[in-house]
Amino acid sequence: MYFPQSQIKTNLYTNGGEFVILLTNENYMGSYWSTSSGKYYTKKNPQDIPYEELIKFTQPQLTNTTVTSILGVQNTGSIEDLSPNYEEVKAYDLARGVDINNPIVQNLPQYFLPTPTEEEYSLGAFTRYLCKRTNQNIYIEINEDTFNGLKDASPEYLSSLYEPFSITWTLTGSTVSEVSKINFDIVSQCEKQNKYKGLTRYFKNYSQFFKPS
Repeated sequence: MYFPQSQIKTNLYTNGGEFVILLTNENYMGSYWSTSSGKYYTKKNPQDIPYEELIKFTQPQLTNTTVTSILGVQNTGSIEDLSPNYEEVKAYDLARGVDINNPIVQNLPQYFLPTPTEEEYSLGAFTRYLCKRTNQNIYIEINEDTFNGLKDASPEYLSSLYEPFSITWTLTGSTVSEVSKINFDIVSQCEKQNKYKGLTRYFKNYSQFFKPS
């Protein structure tokens, strides 16, 4: 497919949490290009084939937080979420002692790019924290506080929608290829053990943060 140069922007980059691949719904991190009509594609430019179409990653929220509806069902912000059987649900929550006048505000996971410390470089590895949408193969890297909140099912987070996990990421080694292989093998093992389809494609650079030892 031909795209006039005046109608595209090339060599763009996303750190993840911004787009998902249209056909697979997997989070995308890496180079991309866009058209004047609002379309987005993987790779650096149209000549870099094959490329795949991207769509904007949408969270079930209007801001950085979302409010749980009564009965503990996540509310997308639409009034329709609360309309069916409202009186019945209200009675149920009152019976449970839920304060329906003060709904709980819960945070959605936000993308976080870690920065290894000098101590972690001395150890040669560090922990990266991620989470997966429970009903989709969408991954996002998060910070440790968010990981712990999701893991402990803290009311501060929408833990029912996200499954947290972590991996050990190698930082140092003799060569870039050596470290890349170690990290790929670790992520691949995590993908197989947990049946996290597409996890190995989430990381675009398996030598990220590398320093020669």
